[in-house]
Amino acid sequence: MDENINDNYIDRSPKGMRLVFGIFMIAIYLGMGALVLIDFFQFEWQWMRYVMATVFIVYGIWRAERLFDPRFKATRRFFGRKGSDAAVIAACVVSMAIFSSCGNRPKPQNTSTSGLISIVCDESFQNIINQEVEVFEYTYPKANIIPIYADEHAAIDSLISLKTQFIVTAHQLKPEQVEYVRQERGTCFTQKIAVDAIALIVNPKNPIEILSMSEIGEILSGKVTRWDELSPSKLDSILVVFDHQGSSTARYMKDSLLAGADFAKNVYAAGSTPEVYEAVAKRKGAIGIIGVSWVSSDMKAKTMSIEERVANLKENDVTQTEFDTNIKVLKVRRDDSIEAFKPYQAYIYDGSYPLYRPIYAICAGVMGSLPHGFFSFVTGFNGQKIIQQTGVLPATIQPRMVNLN
Repeated sequence: MDENINDNYIDRSPKGMRLVFGIFMIAIYLGMGALVLIDFFQFEWQWMRYVMATVFIVYGIWRAERLFDPRFKATRRFFGRKGSDAAVIAACVVSMAIFSSCGNRPKPQNTSTSGLISIVCDESFQNIINQEVEVFEYTYPKANIIPIYADEHAAIDSLISLKTQFIVTAHQLKPEQVEYVRQERGTCFTQKIAVDAIALIVNPKNPIEILSMSEIGEILSGKVTRWDELSPSKLDSILVVFDHQGSSTARYMKDSLLAGADFAKNVYAAGSTPEVYEAVAKRKGAIGIIGVSWVSSDMKAKTMSIEERVANLKENDVTQTEFDTNIKVLKVRRDDSIEAFKPYQAYIYDGSYPLYRPIYAICAGVMGSLPHGFFSFVTGFNGQKIIQQTGVLPATIQPRMVNLN
């Protein structure tokens, strides 16, 4: 033994089982520190995660030094001999306090039917998703879903930037976007939930009844600017109103009828779908372009309470759809056809009505999570029947209708 060692020093060199136990405890502390650092325990407060990780790792290193360096040289130089013991005791106290606070604080539950999430939806489909959320939350009282309505680009960006795990849009993600979401979230489900028709609405005092696809294109491009250019009318200028400039509805009409070209100067964004409706109801010369769910509804479901609507989902009845009488819904015909159609579900289903587009639900939530639970509900029978009652064509339920006038 080194003769320079103080006589009061007690040899604590590890031997036998003491060595095995010491190494085991070091691995425990360092392993716990690593798990806390990678947020294995999903702390609500991130500062707590870093504090606990630091405590475990520092204490694990201290244990290793004590085990393999009997003289505690590094620790004694930093704290002094008594200070090293005080530092360890303080670390243990902090660790116990934090564990205690974590244990007493109730952790938020998130299952397929409980928890709190926000979803982002194309504003054009607000009327549909509001009803889906209302029935889902009534069916599962422990679930809280906060819908956020934005334009299509914002909805997709929110999923790509990992701000939400559920969106509803009129377009699927690009392959590279799907791959990115899968890498970040572990999964990405996409399913068509409905086919939405684009309804053309005018003031009831406007005598126009039918527009062809080419006439709609000429209105949007500015080639036709007056109602009397289409048919005998006392009305003059045409005012075209969309919900807002970045909406999927505006994009659909631009891509389908103008090949991506710009709208004419008489095309305006009202700011929201209800404002489109209001503008048409007030101005005789206005024509609004909105999703069909905003102007149609199941005649029975319209006056039902939430309890009656949920009970009605279990019945296999005939859907009776009519349009709001405060506005007029125009018939639309293809250029190669003399027959025109209104956007009823049966005509959307067989393709007779020409202005329609798919609606997709995209979910990045793992199975067993609330986002995936809501995704399963919307794509399931009850969710599809709710869509049917809004006037939109559900993806998996064939329409059976009456009152097709």
